[in-house]
Amino acid sequence: LADYVSLLPKERVDLEAPNEIKDGQDQSLSVSCKNNSTKIKGQPAADFPLIPQIEKKSKYILNSKNLRQAISQVIFAVSVSETRPEINGVLFNFTGEKLVLAATDSYRLAERTISLDKKSSSVPQKVIVPTRTLQELQRILGSFKDPAAISDIDEIEIYLAENQILFVLGNIELISRLVEGQYPDYQQIIPQEAATKAVLNSTEFIKATKTTSLFTRSGI
Repeated sequence: LADYVSLLPKERVDLEAPNEIKDGQDQSLSVSCKNNSTKIKGQPAADFPLIPQIEKKSKYILNSKNLRQAISQVIFAVSVSETRPEINGVLFNFTGEKLVLAATDSYRLAERTISLDKKSSSVPQKVIVPTRTLQELQRILGSFKDPAAISDIDEIEIYLAENQILFVLGNIELISRLVEGQYPDYQQIIPQEAATKAVLNSTEFIKATKTTSLFTRSGI
């Protein structure tokens, strides 16, 4: 359906489904747009799994742009190995006024702190969110190419339940299970003091890193 609709003209798309389905009758969706039309067969709606309902009690509110940027700055460090499932996601640590995101694969460690809206819950909580869920959240946020379309969802609401998390972006809701387990106490390995400190121009540093990294590729 998505592949077909993406090739249609930028006109109104009409979707039509039969009001009643008789036993043995194919379930199909009619799609028409200008001079294009097709029918796509479907499956019984009763076979679709039940959508979990999360009670919207404790609410955490964040700026959508800040959250998207924070996810992109830590998600690269998530472990891809299944031997330690507790680090196969990003730690969300709600601390009242702030949300701390952390990810590690035991070699790399990334942490980012963003502020919560003053209307957010003050209840401290820690959860591990699967990497794939956050990748999908980024994809949704990146799909709003029109600034007017994303202006209505400047804020993201987050609700937590037992082993589940709910992201609310305007009229879009994304529900996911959480990663079970205890996230390692990574803060104890972060040095509190440094013997050497270097201050660099970020643009020049990135350029130099990219240049030298060309010679680290295997097979060259």
